[in-house]
Amino acid sequence: MTPQKRSTSIGSFDFDADSEKLKQILYKALARIGAKDEGNKCAKELSQKLADLYIRTPDQLKAALDDSDVIRDVKHAGIRGILLSAVRTELERREEKSAQRLALIKSVKPKKELNKPLLRWFEVARADFTQLSDIDHVFQTFRARLFLKLRIPKGALDNDLVKDFEGFPFDEDGRPTSRPSARWYLNQIDFPNGRNIKIIETEVTATKNDLLLIMEVEGEFFERFELQNFPFDAQDLTITVSMNCANE
Repeated sequence: MTPQKRSTSIGSFDFDADSEKLKQILYKALARIGAKDEGNKCAKELSQKLADLYIRTPDQLKAALDDSDVIRDVKHAGIRGILLSAVRTELERREEKSAQRLALIKSVKPKKELNKPLLRWFEVARADFTQLSDIDHVFQTFRARLFLKLRIPKGALDNDLVKDFEGFPFDEDGRPTSRPSARWYLNQIDFPNGRNIKIIETEVTATKNDLLLIMEVEGEFFERFELQNFPFDAQDLTITVSMNCANE
């Protein structure tokens, strides 16, 4: 037994779909003139008669109605009188809907791809204790005032970094651009081992091509004291600085 090859024609599927669209137009036209009850049967019969005239799609029917020679055959197939007028109306409505869909597609702007987060480099230009007090070995805390200066190399040349905007930026579609300003980065500075932090000064300034992020704070900080040789211990007092801008 010889196996037979089976092939599928994509074009035939499109043709069948267009034939069904033609049948729907005929059904709507029949419903428009009050023949809805027998609409399905009549639409099927009319579409078959049109198929005998090689009219199998809505576009072919419209072309036939616009042709003074072919329209006589169409009328002979049963599309005449008020039904002919109803068919023309349905074809016009179909064209209007197609035009509206096309206009809508053209009006929709393609969305831009989302920006990938950039890797920003911050150099510590200066970090000084300007005041130190209330060292408490019982509660393991100390109070301090810290002056911090960070540098972004060539940051003054970046149009996003120099913007005077503290919020996180979004594009016109409401999507994050992942391009915040230097001021936004400055506001993300945090002190994980501190509490009751008071911000005394913040400033973003340019020096040549670089941007400087300046912050002065004071508050209470936690430190794990090593008291093996108390009261003669030498303690390292630490202030931990972080920036809350992870993208994961």
